[in-house]
Amino acid sequence: MFTSQTQRGQYYAASLMTYFNAVARPTRSKPFIGIQWWEFLDNWGEKANWGLVTLSDNAYDGFEAVAARRRNRGGFPVGGEARDFGDFIGPVRAANAGIRERLREELESMRAQ
Repeated sequence: MFTSQTQRGQYYAASLMTYFNAVARPTRSKPFIGIQWWEFLDNWGEKANWGLVTLSDNAYDGFEAVAARRRNRGGFPVGGEARDFGDFIGPVRAANAGIRERLREELESMRAQ
């Protein structure tokens, strides 16, 4: 479905904002409280890179899930994947932080009323 984890992250962010902005017209209520994530670890049977980490336990963060072998900040070996997958974790982190900020702004505006 996606050619890179970066594309997948952009899709996640757009989907999250779509649900966040959804409003039930009659009541002006917001009927969604979040989205469900499918898996932490990729599933070998699906071979679809759905998780947050690869089958080799490399995070899809643009640094670990790559072909080159190297060490992360903790000194643990990472990399060694078939190819470089891109950054999914960064867009997810940014999208979640954006939702948190929007919620804070909405709560402050409600208090001011």
